[in-house]
Amino acid sequence: MFLKGFENFLSKNDLYLDLSKPRLNGNIKKISTDEYLKDGAMTDLMPKFFKEETENLSPIPGASESLKNLSKDIADQIRPALKILSKQTNIPISGGESE
Repeated sequence: MFLKGFENFLSKNDLYLDLSKPRLNGNIKKISTDEYLKDGAMTDLMPKFFKEETENLSPIPGASESLKNLSKDIADQIRPALKILSKQTNIPISGGESE
C-alpha cells in the first residue's frame, strides 16, 4: 500500500516522514541529521518513488475484485446506449455482440 511503500522508499534514501504535522510536503526529514528537506523536495522525490517502487507496492485487499465489479457495472449501464448507437450507425459493438 502506498504509505508503507513510500516509507520504505524514504528509508532507503536516508529519509523519513515526520507525521507530527498533517501534511505531506514539508514533512520529510533526513534520518542522519533529523533536518527537514528543503521546500520542493517532493517534486523530485515523487517521480523517483513512482519510477522505482510502483511495482513493489502491495495491492489493497479486494481492490482487484472491486475494479472488476465496477467495470462490469459500467458496461451493464452503457450497453443499451451502445446497442442503439450501433443500430443507428451500423458500427458493430466490440466484444462480438450484435443484433
